[in-house]
Amino acid sequence: MALFSHRRDQLSNTSSSLVEKVRTCRRPLAASPHDAARTHPPTRDAPRAAERCARGLGMHTALQTSPRPLPCGPSAPSEPPLVLAAFRSSRAPRQARAWMQGMPGECTRLLYLARHAEPDEDGAGLTSSGTRQAEHLGRRLAHLPLGRITHGPLPRAEGTALVVADQFEHPPSLFELDEAGDYVPHVPGRDEVPDAWADVVYASLADVTEEEMSQGAALGSGAIDLLAGPAVDGREPVEVVITHAFAIGWLVRHALDAPSWRWWPPIQCHAGLTVIRYELEGPPTVMASNDMAHLPADLRWTGFPDHLRW
Repeated sequence: MALFSHRRDQLSNTSSSLVEKVRTCRRPLAASPHDAARTHPPTRDAPRAAERCARGLGMHTALQTSPRPLPCGPSAPSEPPLVLAAFRSSRAPRQARAWMQGMPGECTRLLYLARHAEPDEDGAGLTSSGTRQAEHLGRRLAHLPLGRITHGPLPRAEGTALVVADQFEHPPSLFELDEAGDYVPHVPGRDEVPDAWADVVYASLADVTEEEMSQGAALGSGAIDLLAGPAVDGREPVEVVITHAFAIGWLVRHALDAPSWRWWPPIQCHAGLTVIRYELEGPPTVMASNDMAHLPADLRWTGFPDHLRW
């Protein structure tokens, strides 16, 4: 009996030891003040860390480290999030601080580009689907503070603009602009396009005449001068342009500072919406491209073959 009691005590002690070891392993790793400081840095160092992140990794990276959504507009909280506070530092660029706070500069401009709605076979008007597309586009844009809508000279662009304007509570006037028309803005030379895509690009532009090339280049240059850029030199802070696929691709290419031939391929849907933001102290930003969220499923990708749809 004594031997049995001794064995039982040994097993009990061993079990207690194992339980204690398991408990020890499950404790947080930051057991010392040294480790705790490394795991949870003091609050007073956080703004400096965020500022170093913003300066060293760029504003986009710093945005991703923000613990909550950035404030914007009248609903912004009185206490800014960590990254925003860091950007209010005197060392942060003024335009970056303004952008982070959601406050547009005096010259900020939004350019809304929409391809015309689906035209009928002879191009003299819109199909019934095209009229519906234009109505949906107009309802999406109806909240904008517009005095006018710019459109190209062809009937399909003008007809789309008329339907869009009718969706506004106070319909804006219409303004025709040749630079918003249908033209080939740039025909690249053989040395401009990488070999991998050269054949398909040149084949698609093979029928462009010398006269069309010259006219298109002039209109494309005029479109950049008249439509691209911040709200200076008479440009309105918000502008809607009903135009064509080639012109939209040309303006997007310019906004992205891409090579001249990269307006191609011109994949823009009927009544699709592209938005470019221009600032005086920074490069343009393409906010949306070929957006069809306002269109029902049956009105998207009209006229496109299946292999180009997604």
